[in-house]
Amino acid sequence: MKDFQFLSISKLRKWLCNSAGNTAVILGLSAVPLVGGTGMALDYAQQVRTNSFLQSAADAAVLAGTRALLENGRNETEALAVANAYFTKALSERTEVISSNVTFRINDNGNGVNA
Repeated sequence: MKDFQFLSISKLRKWLCNSAGNTAVILGLSAVPLVGGTGMALDYAQQVRTNSFLQSAADAAVLAGTRALLENGRNETEALAVANAYFTKALSERTEVISSNVTFRINDNGNGVNA
């Protein structure tokens, strides 16, 4: 009976009611979702920034292609080449964009370029 004396009910209650060190445990357990949430927020912000850049580059390429189309006597091949070159140059300046699937075409009226 003396061997099990350390498992007495009073000692067990005292151990369960002891709150020393709880702050460290709670902080340690809450650090995991906080770090994960921060990482997800940073990834999302990077994706939004990249999407915004791609949209701006496509818009600028469409404007450059439309300008080339209107200034060069509606040469569609040259206008599409200008739009593609403009977009490709914009992509080459940003290292975080690996690839994109953007195609340019002349709109139905024949007076502009669409992406």
